Amino acid sequence: MSADRADASRASNFRYAFLILPRDQRRALDAVYAFCRAVDDAVDLAPNPDVARRGLLDWRHELDRTFQGHPAHSVGADLAAVIRRYNLPREHFDELLLGVAMDIGSPRYQTFAELEHYAYRVASTVGLLCLPIFGCTGPRAERYAIDRGLSLQLTNIIRDVQPDAKRDRIYIPQEDLDRFQYTEKELFASVYTQAFIDLMAFQCRRAREYHQKALAGLPDPRKLLAPEIMGRTYAALLDRIEASNYRLFERPIRVPSLAKAAIALKSWVASRYNTAPISEPVE
Repeated sequence: MSADRADASRASNFRYAFLILPRDQRRALDAVYAFCRAVDDAVDLAPNPDVARRGLLDWRHELDRTFQGHPAHSVGADLAAVIRRYNLPREHFDELLLGVAMDIGSPRYQTFAELEHYAYRVASTVGLLCLPIFGCTGPRAERYAIDRGLSLQLTNIIRDVQPDAKRDRIYIPQEDLDRFQYTEKELFASVYTQAFIDLMAFQCRRAREYHQKALAGLPDPRKLLAPEIMGRTYAALLDRIEASNYRLFERPIRVPSLAKAAIALKSWVASRYNTAPISEPVE
């Protein structure tokens, strides 16, 4: 995904979600996300695909060293302690690296099934890695992490449709472009038509389905409060995108910091008293 705007927005979302956690959990999550940012940057900030591949390979080697107990990078050193303490599985890190590699070049996806596989690799794997840190494991928690990761990534794809296109990255499946008769050429030119509105409305409905699946399958509202705050923040972002009538070419659409803080507070209160959180109004 686009490195500049997306990374700043995600960091803000994570900050509000992580504030409610104990210090040890925050530090552990920071170590996992630092690794994720590093591998993202190896691809997103690379001047060409060859440099991106070499950078990603360097991080794969660092991951090898980290699991062997002798990391060479400070990111690996911080992560090594978390891997030992929480017994994080190597398989999810490997899947993450494969997902980030899919961003090299000019990615395209013919079907939603292909896109879903990509989103699982770059987003759901991160949720699966975080489950032991949250102290919530098991099949139901894993299903939740997968659905929550997909909900976040699909929302990112909608928000960043223009900056991604400017980097020759299209994450909207070709089958959807064909269905709504909207072309890559129009997307590259930021053409706002009824076809684009219908296309993005469909993408939002799909993202909401995964938000709803995650919420319906939430196994422990208290232990998984942090990812739920992120989920509700991203659902509020979908509200704003829909309220703008999908004017994603005009200006960045974000959830203001005050609204994010309110979502975090209301979610925390709801988890304490086992009540449904109050939805954020669309401004």
